[in-house]
Amino acid sequence: MTNSKNVKQHIFDSIDEILDKLYGQLSDIESVLADDKHGENHDIGKYEYMRTQILSKLSDILQQKESIEITPTLDISIDRYLEEKYGQFIQKEV
Repeated sequence: MTNSKNVKQHIFDSIDEILDKLYGQLSDIESVLADDKHGENHDIGKYEYMRTQILSKLSDILQQKESIEITPTLDISIDRYLEEKYGQFIQKEV
């Protein structure tokens, strides 16, 4: 059980590091959009697209983090993971 908690904490630390980098990128992009509202120096469409992509990634990562937080243990079989991920049952060959 302690090993599982250590693994979870390591995963959370990695996720938090990724989130910090994404929030930093989002902040940079939003400052460009705020400073150059009319697109005189930057391609606003490109920056809007990048902002949308980062927000999407943030949402995905936060959902994954929440999923890990509510999971009592990280012990999950590959069969169960694939079934949950793709909605398919895996048939074992005999």
